[in-house]
Amino acid sequence: MKKLVTVVVLSCVVVIAACSSIKNKKVTSANKDKIFDEIKNSKKLTVEQVQLLQAYMLRRAMASAFSKDNSDSDDGKTIGQMIEERRKWIADAKVRDEEERQKREKAKAEAEAQRKLLRDALSVTLYDKGFEKGDFQDNITLKMSYEHASGKDIRGFKGTVVFQDLFGDTIKEVRLKEDDTLAAGTTKRVGRALSYNQFKSEDTKLRGTEMANLKATWNPELILFTNGTSLKVDAADQ
Repeated sequence: MKKLVTVVVLSCVVVIAACSSIKNKKVTSANKDKIFDEIKNSKKLTVEQVQLLQAYMLRRAMASAFSKDNSDSDDGKTIGQMIEERRKWIADAKVRDEEERQKREKAKAEAEAQRKLLRDALSVTLYDKGFEKGDFQDNITLKMSYEHASGKDIRGFKGTVVFQDLFGDTIKEVRLKEDDTLAAGTTKRVGRALSYNQFKSEDTKLRGTEMANLKATWNPELILFTNGTSLKVDAADQ
């Protein structure tokens, strides 16, 4: 038993020494092909280390291909340094991705807070949908109401109406822009016609969805008031 333990320990020492030996080798423009062939044909690195090294070299090759500087910045680095640089790059990338995610979430929250102010001032509601055939163009007809709850007359507004089905999947997004004055505290009913294309799935789906299964969400972007003031969504995430 004691002899077996000794053999196992010696084997581990040999493996560690071999890994250490290959990781300490410096790579130059003159010997890099030979070293990489040695790594490829041996088991001196773990699978993870080989993958990190391969990813490092691929990224360096792509950077070199798009750079005007033809000098080899990897000249003199050890295999171990390359592996650790790639490992650090991955860790840093995760930090960057998380920071970007937080920025997007913050921008989205800011945009939604601004949008709520616009919705509180002006709501857009779909109360009927139909279809009419024409001699040259068929149309999906929409009947909407604008309810103006602010204390200032509106000169114009724009935004998007998002149509979704019963399951919350988006069917179609329609741009909405009005430049007719809307008096404070009033409600206005309007009719809109959307050109119908039978070859577009979004059009056929919108036409075929019953009103009871259709949700229309008003996403305002800008409201202009007659006194020169305005409300707008100016966060990064519109």
